[in-house]
Amino acid sequence: MALGFRAVEVDYRVTAEQMRTLRPALEREGIGVVSVHSPFPRDPWADPGRAHVEGPRLTAPDRDERRAAVRRAVESLAWAEDLGAPVVVLHVGTVEWSGEPDPLELERRLRQGRRDEPEYEELRRAVAQARERFAPRFRDAALSSLDRLAGEALRRGLTLALENRYHPAEIPSSDEFDLFFRELDGAPLGYWHDTGHAAAQWCLGFEPEVTGPLERFQDRLVGTHLHDAVGLDDHRSPGEGELAFEALLALVPDGAPRVLEVHPGSPEDALRAGKERLERWIGRS
Repeated sequence: MALGFRAVEVDYRVTAEQMRTLRPALEREGIGVVSVHSPFPRDPWADPGRAHVEGPRLTAPDRDERRAAVRRAVESLAWAEDLGAPVVVLHVGTVEWSGEPDPLELERRLRQGRRDEPEYEELRRAVAQARERFAPRFRDAALSSLDRLAGEALRRGLTLALENRYHPAEIPSSDEFDLFFRELDGAPLGYWHDTGHAAAQWCLGFEPEVTGPLERFQDRLVGTHLHDAVGLDDHRSPGEGELAFEALLALVPDGAPRVLEVHPGSPEDALRAGKERLERWIGRS
């Protein structure tokens, strides 16, 4: 609050009890809630750092697990309505397969400085082909989940924001965004751009430009997570990495929330400097 933020996003690290404690302070300071990041609230026994990837999946082929994931997301929608947040940000899920090729091996090789090796590109193509081969049933599950959630969001006057993802096996890819928007045409569904995730997909070779998804879905954009990155190392304060924020911010329409999302425990002076840089860049964009 001392940093002068006018609004916040509440996310999967926050428990219901923590939110009930925090809410009076936010209201007293006149700080709004611009978005809720599902799954919210966190179960008290869940690891805060993994609460967004553990638990039931919206992409689960198993119907009972998928229904449990939908119920969890509906809880996030209910909280968003109660908090006055117009948008709920969703991680949709992952295409899963066992054995080779291992998509995480791509990340290991990139971190080892092996991006220019011919074997890297061979592995990248193999991962892309495996993902496409195994994707249909996970896409179908995602569509089923999103269809149910869209009806609930419409009833509550909220927007579901699908976030671009970090790992190559995660859903949605850029083409899957097109699929979901087409199949759920008319639903309260938007695009949420995460700058570090886009940078990772570009570094790994799955996006031709670091701004590609933002340009492609600019007309669907309902909000952003802003953080800097050096290669795959993201969630840095803006200005501490390699991203060209002035060019990025020029693509963000006025009124779309710009959420500063850095690693928990980042020093206050780094947060302050990042906020000041963003405000300066936004003023020039």
